[in-house]
Amino acid sequence: MRWLKENAPSIEAIAALITALVAVAALIGVKLQLDANAHLQATQSARDIFREHLTLSIANPEFAQPDVCALTSSDKAPAYTAFVEHLLYTSEQILATQSDWDSAIAERIAPHTQYFCTSDDWQGYTTDVSNLIADIRAQHCGASLSCQ
Repeated sequence: MRWLKENAPSIEAIAALITALVAVAALIGVKLQLDANAHLQATQSARDIFREHLTLSIANPEFAQPDVCALTSSDKAPAYTAFVEHLLYTSEQILATQSDWDSAIAERIAPHTQYFCTSDDWQGYTTDVSNLIADIRAQHCGASLSCQ
């Protein structure tokens, strides 16, 4: 008992230090859990958006496999533009959460190559999507893809 009385200040200091370390560990654990939940939610949201785009593609096969010149010169041009914008938004969401989907996104975007060649105004997208559009334009845009 005497030993406890003599070492009480040291024991209290160690106990306070252990309490502080446990509190810091709990805060780190909470932060890691919140980050994991946010990533899981973003991933699920991206998959839901992709499913929605697949549904749009099934409902509008003329947009999924387009005759770009015919669509952009018809009354369906606004709907086709919205379809491509939805595809790009979907691409942003997927690429932000899942790096192994590059080929699936490229496959979805490939039929719209001619559409990407009709305009130079492809700004405001994430870096991944902007780079994808820039690559498509660099590889495929030329006189042979023009609608004129």
